[in-house]
Amino acid sequence: MESQLVARGDAGFEKLLHDLVWNGRKPTVVPKIIARPADVAGVVEALAVARRDHLPVGVRSGGHNWLGVCLRQDGMVIDLSDLRQVEIAPDLSTARLGPGVTNDVVHAALEKANRAFPVGHCPSVGVGGYLLSGGFGWNSGEWGMAGERVRRVEVVTAAGDILVVDRDNHADLLWAACGAGMLFPAIATSFEVELAPRPQHAEWATLVFGRDQSREVAEWFSARQRQAPANVEAALRLCRDNGTTLLEVTAVSFAQNREQANEDLKPWSESVDQVSPLSVTRRVGSVQDLFAIEEELHPVGARYATDNVQCDEPLGSLLEQLVVAMARAPGNLSFIGTGVNPVSSSSAEGAFSVAMSTFAYPVAIWESESDDGANDEWLRETMRRVPSGRTSYIAETTPELHPGGVRDCFSAESWRRLTKVRRQYDPAGLLDVVYATKD
Repeated sequence: MESQLVARGDAGFEKLLHDLVWNGRKPTVVPKIIARPADVAGVVEALAVARRDHLPVGVRSGGHNWLGVCLRQDGMVIDLSDLRQVEIAPDLSTARLGPGVTNDVVHAALEKANRAFPVGHCPSVGVGGYLLSGGFGWNSGEWGMAGERVRRVEVVTAAGDILVVDRDNHADLLWAACGAGMLFPAIATSFEVELAPRPQHAEWATLVFGRDQSREVAEWFSARQRQAPANVEAALRLCRDNGTTLLEVTAVSFAQNREQANEDLKPWSESVDQVSPLSVTRRVGSVQDLFAIEEELHPVGARYATDNVQCDEPLGSLLEQLVVAMARAPGNLSFIGTGVNPVSSSSAEGAFSVAMSTFAYPVAIWESESDDGANDEWLRETMRRVPSGRTSYIAETTPELHPGGVRDCFSAESWRRLTKVRRQYDPAGLLDVVYATKD
């Protein structure tokens, strides 16, 4: 057997179940079998068992799994964590990635080859779910979304067929592979992605403002973002420091040298006219350093809940609502990310269809199980404060807490097309996701 099958009650099952969800808050859904395939043949064999025993199947690629969307009660989880190859083509134009390889491993391998790719911001996330969700990664403004750089996908269908998907073969599955996320109607076992030249210098400016400057900061941030070159990635984060709400702006330049970075970051760190930051810092570093910052924001073992919105609300009015929400957060670990999108909707090329002009994603972080209810309610209340005409990014949505399930992660056209593709490649619904049926 090319797939390790561990059944409920077997030795090691509880630990495997615990490790399927990175979140310190574990779900109550318990599958009957956890499959750990070592290769594509193992995926085929695991699916054969699921079909034989009529087990619904969920797939895990190594992501954070906020509340375990890969789990099916009394079903099977196929955990692709061991499919973690990184194979760079001899001409350095493409790389073949296994779904279980994590962002930090991909980046390190590409850096040795002097190549780059818009890997995800969180280092420990597996690329399978990240790419299938569309992939907002580092330097997306210049390189586009990660999913748009996928040129070929090897998949195993629910029927057990192995397909190589590209623009000329099963093109509808390639379309779904950029944005379908948890609704992808097959199991992706490898991705061929287009690479980019590696920037030789990374540098960033960080400015901290008081909450009373939200309107001015929004105007200043929006103006800077509109004028910034594509290789500058800027984000605005609301956080708490000893009960005080702060606005933290970080602009990262992925440049070829320090001179270019200095030019890129001047508007962000010098001549701040209409706003007065509490502090301004500059740092030269690497993507590994940026990964470390992300890890500090997401402590291992903590309990999490998250959701997100993409909308066309002006950043000023959106930020005012988020400042009020941030002040009501139950604890100091939580934060809200917001800003102006560096990439536009790519619905013509992929199922991804949600990138509107502004976005916000509240992340509730806490330590005690007794605080679950308060943090869930804060997340819901924060989402109620943002505009109603909106969509969501599927990789950052927690369906249990999101009233629309995953439906509003897609435009109406993309939803219709994705539904058709899912019925074509998984007519029996072996890989169905319950959240897709919610209105």
